[in-house]
Amino acid sequence: MKNLLDKISTPYNPRLIAFSIFFILLIFGILHTTTWFLYTKTILFPKSDKIIGDLVRLSCEIDSANPRAVTYTLNKKHIQGHQYKNQKIDILTIGDSFSNGGGGGENRFYQDYIESIHNKRVLNIPPADISLNKIEMIVAMYNNGLLDKIKPKIIILESIERFIVQDFAKKINWEYLISKKTMLNDMKSNIYNPNLEKENNSTDIIPNFISIINSRNYDCIINPIYYKYGREPIDRNNLVYKFSLSKNMFSAQAQDKLLFLKQTIITSMNNNLENIKKVNNNISKLAKLLKKKNIKLIFMPIPDRYNLYSSYIIDNPFPEDNFFKLLRKLKKNYYFIDTKAILQNILETRKDIFHSDDTHWTHVASEEIIKNVNFENILDNNI
Repeated sequence: MKNLLDKISTPYNPRLIAFSIFFILLIFGILHTTTWFLYTKTILFPKSDKIIGDLVRLSCEIDSANPRAVTYTLNKKHIQGHQYKNQKIDILTIGDSFSNGGGGGENRFYQDYIESIHNKRVLNIPPADISLNKIEMIVAMYNNGLLDKIKPKIIILESIERFIVQDFAKKINWEYLISKKTMLNDMKSNIYNPNLEKENNSTDIIPNFISIINSRNYDCIINPIYYKYGREPIDRNNLVYKFSLSKNMFSAQAQDKLLFLKQTIITSMNNNLENIKKVNNNISKLAKLLKKKNIKLIFMPIPDRYNLYSSYIIDNPFPEDNFFKLLRKLKKNYYFIDTKAILQNILETRKDIFHSDDTHWTHVASEEIIKNVNFENILDNNI
């Protein structure tokens, strides 16, 4: 007891305190610096000519990373909105990041395959506002006369599955109007215009500068441990699931691992018959509107990663996603590209249909989809 009282009453040694603080800071600095240069920086800020997908940046699952450069091997390119100078247009495309080169890599625009395979002149108009409802965007172009100026024969309306019920099952403002001048200006200043700023193809937001000491370093240390030993295959930020597949589907080091957003499971629960009917009715109404200007409407929904790969997930705890199954059965007066059915036909024989590290598909999917669309038949037929 006396020894304990003596220790408590002994004055602190300033040198020992200073050394202890220095040692703690040194370990702290080494930990952050090492993690930053080995993992975090590689994931968040790859080499200037490379892209690493949003799912790896969110999850820190570096074995699924697929660093890639943006390359073009096709001999024809489509026209982006900021390049439009009254050219003759066959097909107008309007959609989300899938229509705007999301994911990067080889031939990142499916529109270039339309140009190269089908010899159709394609104009893609990205939104100036990423939250703008794409049906209402087309309605505005109808109401302000911009469609009369561009004169497309076909409009392709594209959307990733997880946003379709949210955006297209709602009540549409069929009187929606933005002035033609504003929309033409928006075409030159949209969020995907590479002439204005470096494109951000991610679903998460990463600042231009992050200090070496930052919270993402902890994610890159803890997340892999959590994925391996956690009770649920989901990261600590509650964003990305990771599951094992029964077949190697990717060329990354983690060939049989599937990453996908938790959001896709949540939104798939809204893919019921009532909501899909609302989607179908709104797109059918848009098709009737466009028919007055002799414009054909194609709807091209993109399956979420979970939906496409779900049958290969080992011990899948989630229900089947019924979006495409329900939509196929409904009567339509627009042209429907069943992207899931087309891509399922090559799942057994082709890897990297989607990027291993990204919510977006690869050129493999783009080429296969476009090869299976007969634009001449669409132009010749009436629904």
